[in-house]
Amino acid sequence: METNYFELLNLPFAYAIDKGLLKRNFLLKSKEAHPDFFTQDSDEVQSQALDLSAKLNDAYQILNNDERRLNYILEKREVVLKDEKHQLANSFLMEMMDLNEAIDDLQPTDLEGLARLQGEVAVAMNRNDIEIGKAIEAAEHNGWNDADKAVLKEIFYRRKYLLRILEKLSTFAIHK
Repeated sequence: METNYFELLNLPFAYAIDKGLLKRNFLLKSKEAHPDFFTQDSDEVQSQALDLSAKLNDAYQILNNDERRLNYILEKREVVLKDEKHQLANSFLMEMMDLNEAIDDLQPTDLEGLARLQGEVAVAMNRNDIEIGKAIEAAEHNGWNDADKAVLKEIFYRRKYLLRILEKLSTFAIHK
């Protein structure tokens, strides 16, 4: 049976999590499962402790990172698949085309323009975060039906696009 990282660390299956609670639960469970406490036990028990310790570390690394946590949730619920291609809505793509053109038109010395565009993308990312949280809550409430999964898939791929735009903005002055 595949490990559920939320269950492993006694957290609700949610995008918005209490990172303090995540850290406390991780440290507590890691201390209990640390392989050094099992040096006098059988090889099998030592191996199990080592495996649990590795799973706890993986769980913490994934759940502590917003992007990795979102990917994990959506893969667990079979909303997105690895290496999947998804066609975003034309209206969103048109907005992104305009944004990309604005970035391409920026001059390296136009720090105000850069800050304005970064602000626009930050606002879009914040809206996206809110949408994701609400969509995951709705999906949990509705039993992860196909309609909820379709909404989440669209939001997820818009987020990925926005992250690429942010990356482009962060490196734009270097490449101009």
